[in-house]
Amino acid sequence: MRRRAWLVSLTLTACAPAVQSPDRAMDLSPQATQNVLGSFSAAFATLGLQVQTVRGTVTTPSTDEALLDVVRRFKEGAPGFCPLAQQSFFTDASGQQFLTVLGLGQEVTFLIYDRLNPAGLISVTGRGTVRSPVGVKTCR
Repeated sequence: MRRRAWLVSLTLTACAPAVQSPDRAMDLSPQATQNVLGSFSAAFATLGLQVQTVRGTVTTPSTDEALLDVVRRFKEGAPGFCPLAQQSFFTDASGQQFLTVLGLGQEVTFLIYDRLNPAGLISVTGRGTVRSPVGVKTCR
């Protein structure tokens, strides 16, 4: 009986998925957050976007799962917002940072992310307004 319990314990341990250390997210400094925003000043100007609130974070390590979690939280925090019909996805001059913009009437929300930064996954989320209501694509 003891041998069977030991085998069951060994089997459960061997077949259990490896536990990964959880991603760690920390606030990005205000200066670093402003630097990231500055990379998209031309896109913001084209859209007529006035940024009202912004928050930057750095998540380590920069994994696919960390990016999916950032995107999931961004979408969950913007119910009713949909991708802009005109253009909702931008890249910075280096091709390293990406901007996604969603709209609802004159309100917009955005996500900027940089997976290649050596410090970790850089993400900046924010809200703002545009001068006139934005056209949006149909979304779920």
